[in-house]
Amino acid sequence: MIYNFNSLKPKLILGIITSLSVYYLYIFIILTPYQYTYLNIFIGNYSNAHNKFENDYWTISVKELIKKIPKETNLIANNKKIKVTFCGAPHSLIKKDLNKVIKLNYEVGDLYSNEYEYVIMTNRAIGEKNDNSLTNVKTCFEKFKGKDIITVKRNGLILSTLRKNN
Repeated sequence: MIYNFNSLKPKLILGIITSLSVYYLYIFIILTPYQYTYLNIFIGNYSNAHNKFENDYWTISVKELIKKIPKETNLIANNKKIKVTFCGAPHSLIKKDLNKVIKLNYEVGDLYSNEYEYVIMTNRAIGEKNDNSLTNVKTCFEKFKGKDIITVKRNGLILSTLRKNN
């Protein structure tokens, strides 16, 4: 290719490779630091991809979500104890990050009994509590309805959310 660069074919190939590399770098930068959630253009609209795939399977976006709690909510202002539960992420990691939020007064509620005010979740698949079959499996986003208070998004794709229970 280097020796025959004066012909048209190597220039076209180099142009295609360069444009695809620039596009890939653009997507890489947009998704930073969640590059592992990369979905190509054939998925369609990024904002609907959480309905098709489990995207934040490492649940790293939950840490960013918890850091937003003091800035974007009034959960700390009234010093009222809130019941929060978790879906799609390891409870121990979320508790560790929640304990770092100064003056957040919370207790962990039961995910399956509807005894919670807020749920912190990713779109991981979850089944019913005592059902071992795969017939009733839904994502956390589908199972727990309510109003999203805080979300972590990249390129329109929701990675994690703090949702108020209905």
